[in-house]
Amino acid sequence: MAPTILLITKDAPTPDRRKAGLFPVAIRQHLGLKANILLFAIEDGLSDDASPLSGFPDLTYLNQTMQPTGRLVSKSRFLANELLFRQMARVAKEHNVDAVMGLQSAPRTGLLAQRIANVVGCPFASWEHLTSYGRTDVGLNDRALRAYFAKANAVAAVSGRTLRAIEKRYDMVLEAGVTIPNPVPDDFEALPRPKENNFADHTNGFFTFGAWTNWRDIKRLDLLLSAFATVAAQRPNAKLIIAGPIPDKMGGSFETHPASDRIVRLGNVSREDIRHLAYAVDCCCLPSDHETFGLPVVEALAAGKPVVSTNTDGPSEILGDHPWLGHLVPKGDASAFAEAMTSVMDEQATYSAEKLRKHAIDVYGQKSQTARWTALYASMGLSV
Repeated sequence: MAPTILLITKDAPTPDRRKAGLFPVAIRQHLGLKANILLFAIEDGLSDDASPLSGFPDLTYLNQTMQPTGRLVSKSRFLANELLFRQMARVAKEHNVDAVMGLQSAPRTGLLAQRIANVVGCPFASWEHLTSYGRTDVGLNDRALRAYFAKANAVAAVSGRTLRAIEKRYDMVLEAGVTIPNPVPDDFEALPRPKENNFADHTNGFFTFGAWTNWRDIKRLDLLLSAFATVAAQRPNAKLIIAGPIPDKMGGSFETHPASDRIVRLGNVSREDIRHLAYAVDCCCLPSDHETFGLPVVEALAAGKPVVSTNTDGPSEILGDHPWLGHLVPKGDASAFAEAMTSVMDEQATYSAEKLRKHAIDVYGQKSQTARWTALYASMGLSV
């Protein structure tokens, strides 16, 4: 009989979310296992309409079975969470859950996974993403999370450095720690190069650098703009396209930039536009101070494009042993970043789009990721 695995996520995997290329892919990979997959989202945001989940026909979405909290209970977060836990524990028992997986333990998914597993009497695990557990915008209960990691039957992280960062923060050794990197998003692996690119008008006649992310402070948009100022002064055919939400305080940096006429700001973009952008540009740039993985790196490679990235956790493991994929530079060094950008321009003819794409699919695609998940659950005693 196929085992039953309960996945706990923070948000429901709807297509309109920026992370639509990440957690939904992991969920679809679970649906490819020989297992019954249940999903519960702590903050589902779908109300009674679960139609955005129509892309997961074999998924049992438990939020639809939960009883709404009364007005009085909902005023108390503690009471609401306790009611939620009791309902989840009951449903998990009814479904004979064999393992619980928290897709990212913090801030609450993993702790809920642990509580449910303890009641059911089954193993639990997590897949870790948060930036070295050092992000100021995510509240963490260090004491509870240390206990969580100490008792987990398995811990996977998107990079080896992320595992080591967890061990350092909690002063422990993760004996059951393994690496399961972020996957190539479905739209990059399954769909061909766009025949009519949405951004072709922005790139004609230029060597175009692209950067797409949620531009929090640690993503270092300031460093990228500084590096591009140097590149643009040397190379009149260089252009930069930036996608993703940008803090208001950075707005003036574009107006005063010496090459402002060669910078395109797209703002928030859809999943389809991210794929088009990756194929449209000549090189992807990731100037972050912290990246547990760096999904744009794999998206760019899957589109056959080289990458210039700072030497952070994920990119160092993706690019470090494969210099033919692009360049790694020290964190915070705008001059080194600019030099790497011009090097990619000079080396353009040496990059094989077919070779880069094949590497991305072979290492981070559906087949290899499914093998990693299968091995993880085998370590927990499940045959999937």
